[in-house]
Amino acid sequence: MRLSIEFTSIDERELITLPLHYNRLLQGLIYHFIKEEMPEIHDGGFNVGNRKLKLFVFSRIFGQVLGIKNGQITFGSSIKFK
Repeated sequence: MRLSIEFTSIDERELITLPLHYNRLLQGLIYHFIKEEMPEIHDGGFNVGNRKLKLFVFSRIFGQVLGIKNGQITFGSSIKFK
């Protein structure tokens, strides 16, 4: 299954600013929304033979990058990741 998630600020003049290393933030957001449906996956993943597989992977954020400064990246009013 593939999902595409898009965030848009309420006011189109507002910019979206995230830490430059935002992966954990996105992962935490996704787990927050699915934790009631699948609580055990966060801690353990899936065991397949000798390997432990995590629930998902996701892309970089797609959106208009307006700047990078002081360890933060600023996007326009809309971002998306898959």
